[in-house]
Amino acid sequence: MSSDTSRLGELQSALRTKMDDNQTIADSFKVEDDVLIVDQERKSAFDKNMVDIKELQGLIK
Repeated sequence: MSSDTSRLGELQSALRTKMDDNQTIADSFKVEDDVLIVDQERKSAFDKNMVDIKELQGLIK
């Protein structure tokens, strides 16, 4: 069980990191005239993190 608990902790830590990264990216988005302004690099990073987040959530469940 100890290795299961350890693995779960690793997955949860990785999930928190990815979620924190996405929050940082989201905080960098700008709104101009009610339009969300996002550059392609940040959007790609955000989208990749979302894929990773969903995968981690699936592994945790």
